[in-house]
Amino acid sequence: MKILLLADTLDVGGAETHIYELSRSLSLMGHKVKIFSGGGKTAELLKDTSIELEEHNGLSRLASLPSVLCGLLRSLRNFKPDVVHAHTRRMLL
Repeated sequence: MKILLLADTLDVGGAETHIYELSRSLSLMGHKVKIFSGGGKTAELLKDTSIELEEHNGLSRLASLPSVLCGLLRSLRNFKPDVVHAHTRRMLL
């Protein structure tokens, strides 16, 4: 199964730890996992795994939301996920 995880940032915190553990576990179970986020310290830990990371710095700024949405749509078209799981403060879809 292809799973796309959405997150504003992947710095340090409870939600970030959850996303880290969830993505690693899903990947170890044989699922193809991709994370669409603004990057951060936790994202750096995932770079040595089979998890695909797509970073968009504009996720933290409202002014760049149109470019982030274009990037998300492009990612959805290319990756074609079966499941989209969102951990964001703002609605992206």
